[in-house]
Amino acid sequence: MATALVDLVLATTCRQCAATASDTCVTRSGRPVDPHKVRLVDAQATDEGKDLAEKIEFYGASHRFAI
Repeated sequence: MATALVDLVLATTCRQCAATASDTCVTRSGRPVDPHKVRLVDAQATDEGKDLAEKIEFYGASHRFAI
């Protein structure tokens, strides 16, 4: 399930750095970084993201986003 959530995050366009689906987030200088917080929040706000987060929480995962 966590893998599905990571896939959902990577399928979401980042509003901070404009990384498109399947691209990694980057800093202003172009260095690759972990997904930005806004991208995680946007992914979690989708219906699929909410469902996955609830399932992960139900099964006792300590973190909703383990990337």
